[in-house]
Amino acid sequence: MKLWNIGSVALLLVFAGGCEAIFTDLREPLDLVDGGHDADLDAEPDAGTDAGTDAGTDAGTDAEPDAGTPDTGDATTLSGPFMGLSGYNATGTATLSATELVISDDFSVDRGPGLILVISPRERLAPMDPEVDINLGVLPSLTGGATFPLELSELPERAYVHIYCEPFGVAFGRAELLGTE
Repeated sequence: MKLWNIGSVALLLVFAGGCEAIFTDLREPLDLVDGGHDADLDAEPDAGTDAGTDAGTDAGTDAEPDAGTPDTGDATTLSGPFMGLSGYNATGTATLSATELVISDDFSVDRGPGLILVISPRERLAPMDPEVDINLGVLPSLTGGATFPLELSELPERAYVHIYCEPFGVAFGRAELLGTE
């Protein structure tokens, strides 16, 4: 009895060989903070104060910040360490300014198909929302530093950088970015 035929072997080789697909984001760049999406930020628990709301609000008032939210003041960058998710390892640091996202030289993440970097105001990414998430494209390397140019109108109080397996919708890692001076 013949268990394998040439078609089965060819199919097995295709699946074993993997996919080297490259995804290109053709969308127009979005502002990370958009006044039209404040309701989404406010709906999340512990979302903190209203980042990106009315520009006429006086930041120098005597109002106390929420106890669970660090006071970022006039932060020029947001920074935070990567942590692995879904059983994957991710290490290193992400630093966000209005002009760039910098991934530290000690960055590393486990191998996965179609890994992309996404900046989002949301802690959990899936599913991606092109109205608020900024897809920076394919992760250039599993290890080492990288810089991604950006054009943000202003920095939010808090943001997340996600390492996301786009083909399968799996989060490999995330860095929560908070204000630094």
